[in-house]
Amino acid sequence: TTGIQNIEVDLNNQVVRVRGSLPVKIMLDALHQTGRDARLIGQGNPDDFLVSAAVAEFKGPVIFGVVRLAQVNMELARIEATFSGLSPGKHGWSINEFGDLTKGAESTG
Repeated sequence: TTGIQNIEVDLNNQVVRVRGSLPVKIMLDALHQTGRDARLIGQGNPDDFLVSAAVAEFKGPVIFGVVRLAQVNMELARIEATFSGLSPGKHGWSINEFGDLTKGAESTG
């Protein structure tokens, strides 16, 4: 297809990496047409080593969730979070610089 330069498939981790110039929606639609569910977890310039993505899964006895973080460039990051099993009402979450919980919020950055 015009607009796609490279496709890498990692079956073990169920990851498909697509490099191209097509809009993301068109690439996702093409992946969905294969009969598979596709989820965008990162986009940006693959030649820039600073562009990265991470996925965190939360698996509890009641609350489950997935948070996807994708650094598009040094000024822009995409964050998507989905949770289930939460009680009705408003909830909040935060992203902290450190995972040090020894002093609560004071040590997390």
